[in-house]
Amino acid sequence: MSKTLQRYTDNERMNHWVVALSFILAALSGLAFFHPAMFWLVNLFGGGPWARILHPFIGVFMFAFFVITMLRFWHHNKLNDNDKKWLSQWRDAVNNNEDRLPEVGRYNGGQKVLFWVMVGCMLTLVATGVIFWRPYFADSFPIDLVRLASLLHAVSAAVLIVGISVHVRGDLDPRHIARNDTRYRHRGVGEKASSGLASRGEPLASRRCGRVRRQRGGRAKYGTAYPRTRRDPGWLSTGRTADSFA
Repeated sequence: MSKTLQRYTDNERMNHWVVALSFILAALSGLAFFHPAMFWLVNLFGGGPWARILHPFIGVFMFAFFVITMLRFWHHNKLNDNDKKWLSQWRDAVNNNEDRLPEVGRYNGGQKVLFWVMVGCMLTLVATGVIFWRPYFADSFPIDLVRLASLLHAVSAAVLIVGISVHVRGDLDPRHIARNDTRYRHRGVGEKASSGLASRGEPLASRRCGRVRRQRGGRAKYGTAYPRTRRDPGWLSTGRTADSFA
């Protein structure tokens, strides 16, 4: 069995960025109508009428590509007992105490919960959006339902924006960038060597990443050292060898 697996294909990456860019456009155009203080955002879309026209079409476009992502990755996001244990130890995850956390598969418990939150928000947004989409569908529904749909749409959008912000914040973490700067990762724990080493089948490092002391703002703080030489990638925080995952 190969010791590495490809993280994402080119198609998956392109689909991700189509959804991401669509989300930015949908969020900006939607926030313009969320509160008068943000109405100036309509200028990004050519004014109020154009922002109002484009917003639902952008939303449908985003949802269509999100469905592709959902169908590709839903089976990787099934919660298991280790994920529940990981969620109960969220403080260790926040404090980077990775040695105390249970083993996870492709995604950890937090990532899986965020995935299903996004799925729920997307489904709610498209369903409620259709209900009050004027001039096409809104007249077909009772006014009370239209008002309720407008409220649920705003709440779901707010939750989705917060969820996406958490996702982006996690991706901007230097430790996360270091672990995800190649197309391949280590099979079993989600950690990986560099793509050059992985593609040639060279052995992965088996020792633990060192805990080093860093100085920030006049006080010491502990963090994880990630050596990045070609012969010793040092990505394995579990201390297990590559062969143990075969």
